Amino acid sequence: MKNAYVSFLIIHLFIFGPCSGQEIDSLNVILLDKYDFNSTIFRDEIALNPANMFYFRQFSSSEISIDYNYEKKNGFYDYTKGSGIDGVKFNAESFQILTPDKHVVWGKAYYSKVNQKNVTFNESSDIENIYPYISADSIGGTLKSETYFFEGGYAYHFNTNKIGILGRYRAQLDFRDVDPRPKNLISDLDIKAGYSKQLTNQFLISANIDFKNYSQSNDVKFVSETGHPVLYHMLGLGNYSYLFTGNIYNTNYNGNAYKAGLQFFNYKKSNFLFSLAFEKFNNEKSEKDSNNKLPMSKLNNKKYQFNLYKKFNLTPSSSFNIHINGFSQKRTGIEYYYSSNGSVKEQIDKKKQYFRTQKGIKLILNYVYKKYKSSYTISSFTDFQSDNEKYIRPYSSQKFTYLFYGVNLGWNQVLSNQTHLLFTTTIGWKKTLNHENKLYTLGLKKSLTEQLNHDFDLKKSEYFYTQANIKLYFKISNVNLFINQTYQSEFYTGKPNYLYTSGVGILF
Repeated sequence: MKNAYVSFLIIHLFIFGPCSGQEIDSLNVILLDKYDFNSTIFRDEIALNPANMFYFRQFSSSEISIDYNYEKKNGFYDYTKGSGIDGVKFNAESFQILTPDKHVVWGKAYYSKVNQKNVTFNESSDIENIYPYISADSIGGTLKSETYFFEGGYAYHFNTNKIGILGRYRAQLDFRDVDPRPKNLISDLDIKAGYSKQLTNQFLISANIDFKNYSQSNDVKFVSETGHPVLYHMLGLGNYSYLFTGNIYNTNYNGNAYKAGLQFFNYKKSNFLFSLAFEKFNNEKSEKDSNNKLPMSKLNNKKYQFNLYKKFNLTPSSSFNIHINGFSQKRTGIEYYYSSNGSVKEQIDKKKQYFRTQKGIKLILNYVYKKYKSSYTISSFTDFQSDNEKYIRPYSSQKFTYLFYGVNLGWNQVLSNQTHLLFTTTIGWKKTLNHENKLYTLGLKKSLTEQLNHDFDLKKSEYFYTQANIKLYFKISNVNLFINQTYQSEFYTGKPNYLYTSGVGILF
């Protein structure tokens, strides 16, 4: 499989190489626009609506690359996500203005093959989508993961109106070759549609609706004849289903999400934006061993977001940006109860047992200085977040309040008509302002109690982190190539956790 994708990349380099020899001056203009520090936040926000992609970039460009990722966690880490990763990723992305101010298309695709090391207390995948209703055991091990991702969008402009549509699909397989042997198949489909209307010669209003269909098949097998650990079906904060634990090894997750967004911004000067968004996601876990496919639990998730962005031009070459964004998210978990008579189960009740509320507000202050062949930025960020989680019966809870803050630096430079440099770095801190818990552990297995206490210690811990990225573009035989290096570290007590990424690619 890996050799096939290396061959795929080589073929693309051969095909696109001859047509990628743009004039170096124009290439540098493209890169100065693509990595414009003044527009990064603005572009990220408007791109949530496919109808707004006319204002995403000024020039067409495409990239193909290969990345190698290596992560090792020596200090604190989340057991359910593992102690690190090791793998490769093949990327392709493109943004094309087919007819100026008329037709725009864009797309992205990637394939990744990754080893997720030492994953314990979690035999499911996509924990962010299904938590706390995961399948878990205390043994775990390294998970192998393969992912295919495809995305494509189109926007059309007529009169003072714009419409856009975006499709996105992810297929993923996670598995392990030794006991316990999960085999998780994921299908994740997103469809977005958007509309925008020019109100004046500077401002427009736009709206988008999104639909998501999600499914995960989670099958766990044990081959050993000498016994195997118990497979728990977790319910939150150490609680698990007594009826299904140790009895059910094959489950399904099925869910749908709906999202609506509204944006109002200055499309001429790109100096003001205000947006609102609402998302609702429902996900049900069911067993699939019986003919009835009994539901085991269900998640209801609601999220509200807002963004406010304003840019002030101080001089012809300098500007100051303010960005404020906030969110509020509530997750509710419902459990189904059954009476059991041999192989026959009959639903007798369902209750809301799990609740989690997360809130946050973030402030970014950004100064940008631009020259003819370079731009520089320095920004500060302050992010205040709260996370409250509780389980009703038996009652357990934990609460956290965090403050994240730090500084970002950036440098975008034309070195010559054959080389271009992008450098960014971040220095940040996490401070825990408040933490408390009331955990019910009476009668709980020792391994689950230790996991529960470790999770609390991890979430309340403070750390200092750094990140640096350097991307160098250069030209060889009329082909525009680049190398990309990223290093990230988190400093708890003891040795740091770190992530290293190295990549090469072509731009055309």
